[in-house]
Amino acid sequence: MRVDLSCPIELYDFLLPTEEYPYCSLTFFNLEKKAVVSVQVLLIMLNSEGKEVSRLLQRAVDLRGESKQLFEANIPCEDSQIEQLDISVEKVWFDDATVWRKSSAPYQEYTPNALPANALRENLRYVAGADAVGFPSEQGPVWVCVCGRPNASSETVCRRCGRDKLQVFEHYSPAVVQRMVEQRDRAQQEQFRKEREEAAKREQERRDELARKRRRHHMRVTIVAAAAILVLGSYVFVVYGLPAIRYGYAQALLDNGDAQKARTAFAALGDYRDARQRVRDSDFGVAMALLGSGDPADRAEGFTRLDAMQDYPVAKLQAQKARYIEAGDAMKRGDYAQAEALLRQVGEYAEASEMLKEAVYQLASQEMDAGEYAAAGQRFASLGDYRDAPLRTKDCTYRQAGQAFDAGEFARAEALYTLVKDYLDALDLARESVYQQAGAMQAVGKYEEAIRQYEKLGGYKDSADQAKQCVYAPALGRMRAEEYEIAAKMFATIPGYLDADDMAKECVYLPARKLWEEDKLQAAIDQFRTISGYKDATLLANQAAYRLAQAQQDAGDTAGAAQAFEALEGYQDAAVRALALRYQMAAAEEANKNYEKASALYAALGGYEDANTRVKACQYAIAVGLAQAGDWAAARQAFEALGKFEDAEDQAQLCLYAQAEEKRAEGKLDEAITLFGQLGKFRDAATQVKATKYSQAEAYEAENALQQAGKLFESLGNYSDARDRAQLAYDKWLSGIQEEATRAMAAKDYRKALTILENGGVSLDGLPKQYAALEDIYRQVNLAYAKQLYDSGNPLLAYPYLDRLRGTREADKLLGEYVYLILGNWDSGKDGELSFRPDGTCTVGGVERYFNVEGYALMIGDAPRPLVRTHSIVSISTKKMSLKWDESGNVIKYTRTSGAPT
Repeated sequence: MRVDLSCPIELYDFLLPTEEYPYCSLTFFNLEKKAVVSVQVLLIMLNSEGKEVSRLLQRAVDLRGESKQLFEANIPCEDSQIEQLDISVEKVWFDDATVWRKSSAPYQEYTPNALPANALRENLRYVAGADAVGFPSEQGPVWVCVCGRPNASSETVCRRCGRDKLQVFEHYSPAVVQRMVEQRDRAQQEQFRKEREEAAKREQERRDELARKRRRHHMRVTIVAAAAILVLGSYVFVVYGLPAIRYGYAQALLDNGDAQKARTAFAALGDYRDARQRVRDSDFGVAMALLGSGDPADRAEGFTRLDAMQDYPVAKLQAQKARYIEAGDAMKRGDYAQAEALLRQVGEYAEASEMLKEAVYQLASQEMDAGEYAAAGQRFASLGDYRDAPLRTKDCTYRQAGQAFDAGEFARAEALYTLVKDYLDALDLARESVYQQAGAMQAVGKYEEAIRQYEKLGGYKDSADQAKQCVYAPALGRMRAEEYEIAAKMFATIPGYLDADDMAKECVYLPARKLWEEDKLQAAIDQFRTISGYKDATLLANQAAYRLAQAQQDAGDTAGAAQAFEALEGYQDAAVRALALRYQMAAAEEANKNYEKASALYAALGGYEDANTRVKACQYAIAVGLAQAGDWAAARQAFEALGKFEDAEDQAQLCLYAQAEEKRAEGKLDEAITLFGQLGKFRDAATQVKATKYSQAEAYEAENALQQAGKLFESLGNYSDARDRAQLAYDKWLSGIQEEATRAMAAKDYRKALTILENGGVSLDGLPKQYAALEDIYRQVNLAYAKQLYDSGNPLLAYPYLDRLRGTREADKLLGEYVYLILGNWDSGKDGELSFRPDGTCTVGGVERYFNVEGYALMIGDAPRPLVRTHSIVSISTKKMSLKWDESGNVIKYTRTSGAPT
């Protein structure tokens, strides 16, 4: 067997669904210490061969599965024909809002340890308790408890019963159980021996006492008899006047067995001594005398009297004993009915219960032999596991079913056979009963009921075909009654059966043909289209559609007619007529100057007549309209899309020229220059480019953007006075800057000189040739300012200015200092990374700090000032560096990974 060891609940029992109760009833045992409120299970339905039929994932809610208790979950399941069921617990919800979900872990295989119901299992239960089912066993990853629960080998306590694993294997092994049972048996035997000895002793004492009583009885009888004779002979008064004498007389009567007379005598004494109790003793004597009679009426009276004396000591016991004896006599002579009646009144006396079972068994056997199977079955069922009663119970039900089947009561036969479906061929006969029942219903025209019965049978005999016949026959009737729609639906439910497929189509064809003949063309078309290919349905549908399309055209519905003819592709000249109508529609739109719509309509016609040319003509007209509206960009795009159609290329260029002029008029000179430039040699576009640039340069000059103005004038070459204008712009821009910067340098105010030059836009490239000297001044100022900063102890502040001059001899010499070579990112491998940045910050040991280099000393601190020497630079190059850590004395080698210098 398989088990999901992680599941917090386990399946205890289940009942398959029936027609009367369409639920799968599942009984679970809650293994957890909290209550279960909901369960989701996967039910896999199997047929009699163990093959999967269907699956059902369902959740049962509103449960109350208390800890370590059984609880029930009912899952709706309409399939009452399933033979087997595989159940998988998917989710479990608890009252503390936690949810257990089935994992992907595989099921664990194990072998159940359940013992059969024999003496061995009873011995185990004597030692382990009433819930024990088998001896514990180790099975690799699983150990099976004495209660039958499989547990993971790592679990030390059984999840079901809570027994300790070690104690289970120590106390409930076969050897231990056998030893415990032997000890019990020896103790019982000793107890029985003592009880027998005690009983023998009591019996001897009872016999001795009985002998003494008999001697006293004979003496008393003799004396009483003599006294009675004396009294009778002397004086009547003595007999009736002295109570003591009368009491002794009554007792003598009772002792001599004349209980009835004794009762009369004791009753006459009233309350004298214990006369009333002696009346009860006499009544008991009368009842016992009646029981000893051979007359059945007297014996019955005796039982009645004893039953009325239940409060009298030993009355009940004597009644049980008498009935038990009489029942035994009845059993011997075969009167089992009387034996049963007597034994049911005996209760637990002696072996009455076993004798009663035998009496009932024999009565049931007699009834079964007489063909009274219902009564016999009830009797056998009442006997539980006595002898072969379970088998005989099933046999009685089986025979009842046979009687019902022979009598044509097939529904009752099915129900009875189903009750014992695992007995002999009952399952097959149950199916045969359903089959016969369905056939009977079919014969009298109860087709729907017959279908339901046939469908219950699955593949039994020809049930499937018979079920279809129960649809086919009434469908033909509906068809003959011209109820075509209903008949068609019925035929459609049995595809492939006989000619049902064709008959379903015929039920559409016939009314469609009638509509066609009545000129109800659209309705006929709709019907014929559903059965295309059947008989001449397609042809008739096309004929009707063609006539409708022609009618639409005649009525002036050109679009509708075109669509209708298009739908008839391949029929006669429908396709050509559709194209002609579409062309007509396009021409009408073109005539009405709806060029967009006309273009789309022409385009849809492909190569029909001159449709492609008309598309371009419509597009040309659209482009002209855009140009007339002044939308030069859209017009140009439209003309360009037409390629070489008519003068579209020239029109596109004219639109671009007009667009450039428009931008220039709007003052958007940059855009105008770009647009004029795109025209190349078209008209005077090249001249217009220069003129527009000249205007742009003048605009820059007016805005005092002298550098831009000079460059733009200079780019125009010999155009007009552009060269002179360029020189004037440069002079205005740079002459004053050069003079101011020179004076600042002379005063060694390098910072001011640098500010003047940079604010004026001076850099190392982009200056006019006549002012090339300014580039040298700019270099000198950067170098001088860098040296000034370096000499003042701020080498890192000097770095940006030196970096600008990289490649010059003096700058490169300074950049070779350790303070600059150390800049960048370094990695030592296992000893970590270092990072040094031009702004004076660094990362050492993963911490952000500040640094400087003085000679070979690397200075580091938590603030820019003060800094403390922490390392010595042993060696450094553009790629490698060795640092000595002053604190430890360790020398660590680093490799540059990124960053300056370059």
